[in-house]
Amino acid sequence: MAYGTSAKKASNRTSPRDLTVRVDRGMVRVAIAAFLLGIFWIWVVNWLAAGWAALILSPLFLWLAHQFAIAPCCEETACPAEEPGG
Repeated sequence: MAYGTSAKKASNRTSPRDLTVRVDRGMVRVAIAAFLLGIFWIWVVNWLAAGWAALILSPLFLWLAHQFAIAPCCEETACPAEEPGG
């Protein structure tokens, strides 16, 4: 609860919908696959360098999934490349 406000006002400020993070589903699957592949390479195959590289790349794929989800699409907004004379 925020200081100086009542519980009713504080509850109106933050909703569960405000705390959600948009991500691209396909890239999340790639991130999960990279994580599981890294674990497999480290524990089963004993390829330490490749396994740690895959583990390090998996959060980067999650960041990329978020960037894909929040990026504007050309269909929704006017794209400068599609404007006549531009």
